[in-house]
Amino acid sequence: MFMLDRLQEEMKKSLKAKDTDRLNVVRMLISEIKNESFKSGIQKTAEEVVTAYRKRLSKAKEEFIDQKEFVEKIEKELKVVDEFLPKQMSKEEILEFLKTFPEEKTMRNVMLVLKGKVDGKLVKDILENK
Repeated sequence: MFMLDRLQEEMKKSLKAKDTDRLNVVRMLISEIKNESFKSGIQKTAEEVVTAYRKRLSKAKEEFIDQKEFVEKIEKELKVVDEFLPKQMSKEEILEFLKTFPEEKTMRNVMLVLKGKVDGKLVKDILENK
């Protein structure tokens, strides 16, 4: 629940600062996390929910690339969402990690170790281009 607490604190700060754009993003993240708690079966962690929301935003950005205003709005949302996710490894950091990786370098094996720390598309590109 650590992330949810952090988001709720951030919501209070955004309300006081009257930062409606930031407030809307934070509220959406809180809503996504709370909605996940109502689902039956295997539930995602708060970090997984926020990561999934970020992926949806990125996909929307790619789909509406020709609509400049919409893309700018999505980019602002992505900046806020990124504040609540762990820092992602860079391409260079991933390459360094792979040099010392003891197992077979398959997408599955690498992602099991680096889950939440890397962008899956970046790992896929690196593994395919080796």
